Amino acid sequence: MKLEYTDQASRQDVLSVDDVKAYLRIEGDEENAVLASLIAAAQRYCEDYQHRTYGLLTLRLTVPTADAQTDIELPRSKNLNEVTNLTVRWPSGKEQLIDNYTLRYGEINTRLRVEEMLPADADLVIDYRVKGECDESTLLAMRLLVASWYENRLAADDRNRKEAPFAVTALLNPGRVLL
Repeated sequence: MKLEYTDQASRQDVLSVDDVKAYLRIEGDEENAVLASLIAAAQRYCEDYQHRTYGLLTLRLTVPTADAQTDIELPRSKNLNEVTNLTVRWPSGKEQLIDNYTLRYGEINTRLRVEEMLPADADLVIDYRVKGECDESTLLAMRLLVASWYENRLAADDRNRKEAPFAVTALLNPGRVLL
């Protein structure tokens, strides 16, 4: 099973550069590009830590069809917006669209069941969009991460290696989905 982020152009950051600049008390626009990349990295870190998605995001899940004979749990799909593509991809690269499937919505994730026989030697490719919520504690954790990374821009080595600040994990733990 392989999960990828797709359509990065439509990805929405939940923090703005202006918000982070105010938090860090930065004036001017010289650091905007650096801050934008730190914001994206902090959001990805928090999403990965909590096993959740914030904002609108398109994901692609690739599953060997041998593993897809029962329900497939779509990671980070609690707030599933839509399944945009469901195809079988053969080793030759040929693809076939599948439109006969059902969705079961759960408290943590959505499950997908293909209602037709699948070949044993191919991959099932599922593209889906999710829209997640982000609470104030998570936004604060992102600001703390950006601040920490902004202040410590050196490459990690034995002298300056640091983990995420304890406050970040303390803020993220209550919203963490345990798998």
